[in-house]
Amino acid sequence: MSFRKLFSDAIVNWPWTDSAYPSLDGASARELDRFARHHVLLHALKSLGGLAAIEEALDHGKKLHHGTRRKFKTLAAKMIINGFQLAHLAGLDADGLAREIRAVIAAGLKDR
Repeated sequence: MSFRKLFSDAIVNWPWTDSAYPSLDGASARELDRFARHHVLLHALKSLGGLAAIEEALDHGKKLHHGTRRKFKTLAAKMIINGFQLAHLAGLDADGLAREIRAVIAAGLKDR
């Protein structure tokens, strides 16, 4: 599957509608944009927290079993989806995001 298709699927499969989010009923475009960014960031934090919980448990001697590895992979994938959503909300399409990623890599990830 191509990068463009992954990006598109991440955007199309999670629309910002008042049927999915009743609090958006009657929201202005500005309110919708703010809500979407906030909501995606909350999901990113949830995923990051799940990843941190796995790593923290390993620090205490817990073994990384198949189920935990599966959960780690799923949470990592969700982080990418959240990144696609944030890029879209920032006005980037798949090609624009790819250019931004290449620029960051070329800069050597200095601002990580």
